[in-house]
Amino acid sequence: MSFACAGDDGGGGDTAGEDGSSTGADEGATSVTTSGTATSGTTTAGSSATTAADGGTSSGGEVESGDPSEGSTGVAGECPDGALAAGQYDGLEIEHDGVMRSYNLYVPAGIDGTQAIPLVLNFHGYLSNPGQQQAFSLMDATADAWGFAVAYPAGLNSSWNAGTCCGTSASEGVDDVGFALAVVADVKSRVCVDDRRVYSTGMSNGGFLSYRLACEAADTFAAIAPVAGVIGVPTETCQPSRPVPVFHFHGTADGLVPYEGGFTGPSVADTVAFWAGVDGCVDAATETFAEADVHCERRSECDDGTRVELCTVEGGGHCWPGNAFCPFGTSTTTISASERIAEFFADYALP
Repeated sequence: MSFACAGDDGGGGDTAGEDGSSTGADEGATSVTTSGTATSGTTTAGSSATTAADGGTSSGGEVESGDPSEGSTGVAGECPDGALAAGQYDGLEIEHDGVMRSYNLYVPAGIDGTQAIPLVLNFHGYLSNPGQQQAFSLMDATADAWGFAVAYPAGLNSSWNAGTCCGTSASEGVDDVGFALAVVADVKSRVCVDDRRVYSTGMSNGGFLSYRLACEAADTFAAIAPVAGVIGVPTETCQPSRPVPVFHFHGTADGLVPYEGGFTGPSVADTVAFWAGVDGCVDAATETFAEADVHCERRSECDDGTRVELCTVEGGGHCWPGNAFCPFGTSTTTISASERIAEFFADYALP
């Protein structure tokens, strides 16, 4: 089987994606580029088409993982005619809530457009952008290895409404859950996507949004993997329609989203414990990895075969594990977050 906020407005920008190799996409771009060619592409998405179905009662399912080269065993809806070839597509535009929004899309190497592949939404941090997140997370190489597509959406004013975090998107109540669902729908109109294998990850503010999507769109996202972001919506309002597997990554010396909690929201421990309760986990956390500056633990006796996992980087800053570059503290290359996320996502599909 194939697969795979920092703070409030005054709390400092989450620009962790900025590195010398990034060619961050201009959010206003209207071209779609691959293999040296460019075409324009704009899709209009009405609000009614982009909201999650209410009252979902289905439960999650753990599936057997296998060799990344074997290809997806899931199913798609109807594969689009003329599905996009492997490559990079920048500035894909969709209209949502009367506003033109955009995202970048990476389609992995080795696909033929007729086989249903998984889709990962990878959200940038506060004051960052899709191109920077693409460079910072190093996920494209993992996508090639595991055979999944990656969408990198652009937040309005470089921010996401993930509850308490961050910027004008939060303060103005932007419908970023609806936008995320619109991105999923738009990718499905361009790529043969496995309907059961859609996932969310993100850095900082993007990690916060991943938690919100698990709360409010569990019928679309099979699993989430936040990096350096905690839950930002009131926990009493988080009532997902099904248990959602979670894999969280965080550094103990993160100064923008503190490990122990504070101005950005609850602690990592409280966030993970809350989600273990949501998923009905009854076991204590068991250590699954301990090497150098990283230790990971797992709770796996949870409803419907879900797991809640946490990888902690001792002394780690506001960083993406696996990328040695990090402008906000010390990173680690002991593990690759993108590779671990792919392995985790490969175990889960919607029922």
